[in-house]
Amino acid sequence: MSEFYWFLKGCDLFSYLNDSEIRQLESVSRTKDFRRGEPIYLPNEAADAVMLVVKGRVKICYVTPEGKQSILSFIDTGEMFGELSLFDSGQRQEFAEAIESCTVVLVPKAAMLRLMNNHQQV
Repeated sequence: MSEFYWFLKGCDLFSYLNDSEIRQLESVSRTKDFRRGEPIYLPNEAADAVMLVVKGRVKICYVTPEGKQSILSFIDTGEMFGELSLFDSGQRQEFAEAIESCTVVLVPKAAMLRLMNNHQQV
């Protein structure tokens, strides 16, 4: 079993999933490395993935109508972000930026929704 599996298994959002379902998510997910200061996503981008920080730290910010940056949260290793994309069909309103070199697991929204729907039908 991969280390990637254990990051997914340890996340609260996935706690209701069995091993087979976690492996399904693992098979369609990917990791991506970001350098310090590099954007992970920007406002108005499609909200098409839930993300889990494997290594590093991320900040989530909002830009006010006046153009000022407002920090909403800091996301550390083992924490998830972007999960609101599961409940919103639109675009991201905020932006996420690596505040140190980091590795992020991107779990496709479509795969998450399929699993959620399967659990609702049971």
